[in-house]
Amino acid sequence: MAECYDYLCDVNAKKLTWNFKVYVVRLWESPSKFNEKEVGSIEMILQDIKGDRIHASIPNPVLKKWLGNIREFCMYVMSNFTVVDNKIKSRVTSVKWVLTFSHRTIVSPVENPSYSLEAFRLKTIPELLNAKKLDNTELFDMIAEVVGKEDP
Repeated sequence: MAECYDYLCDVNAKKLTWNFKVYVVRLWESPSKFNEKEVGSIEMILQDIKGDRIHASIPNPVLKKWLGNIREFCMYVMSNFTVVDNKIKSRVTSVKWVLTFSHRTIVSPVENPSYSLEAFRLKTIPELLNAKKLDNTELFDMIAEVVGKEDP
């Protein structure tokens, strides 16, 4: 029987049962707004087979369940999210939705990934220098060489 997974580009708040096979492309801890020494949430960027990406968040109430159990550049089957509208001005993807983990979220690692990871979305220095305006709604990667060091 063929496995059936949803695509990240189809995410909306009308459906309740999402089922994704995705890579975790980026993973970081956000500090608590009450105590910067404590983890307030875990944030991540997920990528599906089509190369689409979406922001996912593990909020504080379910943090302990997932802390250390999800790793960057690994593939997972994930289901049962809450889909919320991203009202934050500085988004990390161009998608207006954020997948939020809940007590019902299920995450299973995939031992033999069925498609390859395209972890980097590189931009060249000339692209950045020639851009009229850099859009702050999506993360990108850049490789550069340090050619000198001086005091400002």
